[in-house]
Amino acid sequence: MVEQQTQQRTRWSQLTYASFGPGMGDGWGFGPSRNVHPKDEEFVNHFVRGSLKAVQEVSDFLTSDEVEQLPIRMEYIPWYERAVFLHTRPAGKDSSGRQGNTFTHIYVDHAAQVDNSTLIYPIQAYHSPDFRMPFLSKRVDGVELSEDNNGPDAGPHFDIDLAWEIIRSMFMGIDRTNVVWKVLDALEAGEKLPVLVVNNSMDAQTWLTVISSLMSRKEARELFRFSTFERAATLQVDRYSQFRGRAVVAIPVEDAEAAARMDGVEVINTKDAGEGYEVGGVWASISKKALEHYPSHGELIAALDAQPPLNPDRPRLGDAMRQLNL
Repeated sequence: MVEQQTQQRTRWSQLTYASFGPGMGDGWGFGPSRNVHPKDEEFVNHFVRGSLKAVQEVSDFLTSDEVEQLPIRMEYIPWYERAVFLHTRPAGKDSSGRQGNTFTHIYVDHAAQVDNSTLIYPIQAYHSPDFRMPFLSKRVDGVELSEDNNGPDAGPHFDIDLAWEIIRSMFMGIDRTNVVWKVLDALEAGEKLPVLVVNNSMDAQTWLTVISSLMSRKEARELFRFSTFERAATLQVDRYSQFRGRAVVAIPVEDAEAAARMDGVEVINTKDAGEGYEVGGVWASISKKALEHYPSHGELIAALDAQPPLNPDRPRLGDAMRQLNL
């Protein structure tokens, strides 16, 4: 059941999806919402998923710190003039006592082609304070949404400089930049879905931040689909067929072997430094030069944002980087 709170047509809509108690839908479905446009539910229903199986056991007796460590599946899906943020976390038992509830807080951007000044890149919204993450049925059924109509604010963990520092030196002192080039080459080839093997969803956010920083904000906003947490057993590769060359998903290390047996994916282990990897694509090759040329990531991003569309009728991820005269 959706309780539409206002008929005002704003750029941003909010919806929720979970197993709600009596009076809220009595089972799986949409719950409280805000600023919903006509057919928002129908649109979001193409993408929303109820299940999210954590690696660790989820029980009602988790401490607040353990709840905080539960995985977050943040998906960003650009869809023509719109885009969807789906922020999902396990929520314990529902009101009927069934284990396995998840809570998804959804923002629909109805003008994704317009710059969003609150976010540099969509991945910045990971763990945003605007996303509700209730745990246990009482909080799920009593959730209240943000009254801010400007979309999700930045989360506390987004820092481009820190993300690059982590990639370059904060894993046993090993520089893993070659992993980034592998991802860019896989995206440029557009043949298989790049699947990042990561420690957890926050680790995924770090890698997706670094990857995003090598594209213009417009490219990231309008083209780049990603998910911070998937499981090999439930990963449906065909869901990404329309996004070949512009989608990346992350899975936990426990699923690496299972993912390697799947068709249509290129599994990229982020713990592998990729020593000796030879860059094959133009996007990665120019990115390497750009990181040496520009004094800061902010200046590089500004240069990427200043590039006109290379081919407006057939936009590609990395086109802004390909135009830099380096």
